Amino acid sequence: MKTWRVALVVVLAMGALIVGAACGGGDEEVEDAGTTATAEVPTAAATAERETATPVVTATPLARAQLEGLLKSMTLALEELPSGFTLDEEKFTTNEEAAEDDPEGEEKALADYSRWGRLLGYEASYLKAVSLTTLLGGTFAIQVGTDIYGSSEGAKQAFEWGRERLSDPQYVEWGLETLQDSASNLKLAPMSFAQVGDETAAFQVTGTYHAPEPDLEAEFVIQMVAIRRDRGIGWIFTVALMGPSPVDELEAMARKLDDRMEAALR
Repeated sequence: MKTWRVALVVVLAMGALIVGAACGGGDEEVEDAGTTATAEVPTAAATAERETATPVVTATPLARAQLEGLLKSMTLALEELPSGFTLDEEKFTTNEEAAEDDPEGEEKALADYSRWGRLLGYEASYLKAVSLTTLLGGTFAIQVGTDIYGSSEGAKQAFEWGRERLSDPQYVEWGLETLQDSASNLKLAPMSFAQVGDETAAFQVTGTYHAPEPDLEAEFVIQMVAIRRDRGIGWIFTVALMGPSPVDELEAMARKLDDRMEAALR
């Protein structure tokens, strides 16, 4: 997942691949993670206003090394996750890199990032290195990420853009269609969650993954909580089999993420 902007598409695609790796691997270790966000249906006037909003830029430009350090201090560390997870992959994403896989096209994505004043992003994936038999009924993949913007107004615009797209039936239907060959009973819906940060959005995808070899089926749940704190946006994705991740566990991670963002941006 490269940014909060492409959360829907990535959570669906990665979720299926992760569950597929688990179902097809017997007692082998599983792979990778993903997830998403949500909210109210926007009015046409509100959308048009945001599309033509004045560009938002930072008043204090930072060097790349400073931005990387800030992003790392804003996100969760391995020791702040539930026990049993190990780091699988981490990376920083420029606007150009984040725009490459955008469902609305690279040119449109770059224009939005420029208008919002997005500076840099960071993401890390964590896996539980255990067998499938141990995974049934529990969380086995977590992804955390943060984006930093030049101002709180820019981050707010980006956050609202994501919530609007993820409440758009056509956008959601298009995302779900990408999984029809490997999963069924797919549903994407808002998720009740406590208020965390300046803004919060929570959402989950449920479905049944079909593995041709061996011939197995598995129910999976992908949950995401995204929060905005000042000029930062952070998110946590969890992937679980045979039931959702524990709500108290997810809320604890979200509150810790918000604490980290608040302290770093202070």
